[in-house]
Amino acid sequence: MKLLEGTPQEIAEYQRITGQVPTAQRAVGATTASGGNLQIWNEATANAFWRSLDPNRNGGMQKKLLRFMIKKEDGRATPDELLKYLKINNKVLRGPLANITRNARRETGYDKALVVEWATDRGGYYYIPEPLLALLKQID
Repeated sequence: MKLLEGTPQEIAEYQRITGQVPTAQRAVGATTASGGNLQIWNEATANAFWRSLDPNRNGGMQKKLLRFMIKKEDGRATPDELLKYLKINNKVLRGPLANITRNARRETGYDKALVVEWATDRGGYYYIPEPLLALLKQID
């Protein structure tokens, strides 16, 4: 694994050449608390992650939530949209989100790996970072 440091343009060029995608643009260049390196999403880790989602129930609510977000052009969804689509309450929403994060971290080996992130603009929404969204669209 490699630590990525550089300007956003340098990181974008690295991604273009290697096909590797950082977990999130804001995490580029960050190290883990133990001094380890940033985990990079690629086809192999994205596929392993996707296969790890609730395999006993064909992906269960985790895949259902992600498929809803993947089908949206920008990979974004408000909490209300997710709650309505999944027909659950707010407390229950934390379960699939936590499981998605747990699986991402297990499959990548990176303790800060994220698939679904939170943005506070426009009233707040969940989103799948663009480079990872592209990989997941290829898988699903």
